[in-house]
Amino acid sequence: MPFEDEVAILCNEEGKSLGLPFNRAIYREPKKIEMTYQELGERFWKTEKERKGHLTGYIVFSQDSFQKPYSLESRTYRFSSDNKAFWSKFGSRSIYADSLDGTDQNVRIDRYMKDEMGGPDGWKIERCYLLDGKREIEDIIAGPFLICYAPLDSDKYDSLPERLIDKYQRQFQHPEIFFTDLNGKIKVKEVEEKEQSWER
Repeated sequence: MPFEDEVAILCNEEGKSLGLPFNRAIYREPKKIEMTYQELGERFWKTEKERKGHLTGYIVFSQDSFQKPYSLESRTYRFSSDNKAFWSKFGSRSIYADSLDGTDQNVRIDRYMKDEMGGPDGWKIERCYLLDGKREIEDIIAGPFLICYAPLDSDKYDSLPERLIDKYQRQFQHPEIFFTDLNGKIKVKEVEEKEQSWER
């Protein structure tokens, strides 16, 4: 159970020693650095002013900002410091972002946010954060596997609830190719659908 969710991966625990083909990697996710929206904006401004590349931030909007229920991934928007709102020579306040579940892409969130142009009835911020560190391989699944729901208060596995199905479908939807670099370190390349060749 390598995830924060109550989800288990069922696989052959001796898959590697049996020489089963590598299937998918399990990653150690970067640490979340929590901060206020104002602190995030200041850091973005400084980064763009000093031209030290771009940062990526995340804003989670509260459920009560919306008239119907949305998953955490659909309420979380990823955006870059490479937006006009954080460029010192521009008077624009535009911030374009994408929801983590992919249902709302390239939306100008500053128009909807209570803290920006959305007004008193705008989307309210629940939390903001940056990710510290790189995504690294923690383990590799060898052979076929199954993802299922594993509630901590139960001794039985179950089907994934609806709120988790889309999340793990997206996480594992693309096959991965594993290879060793010149230093003997295992690397992974995700194979996009357009790169796959299918045979009947």
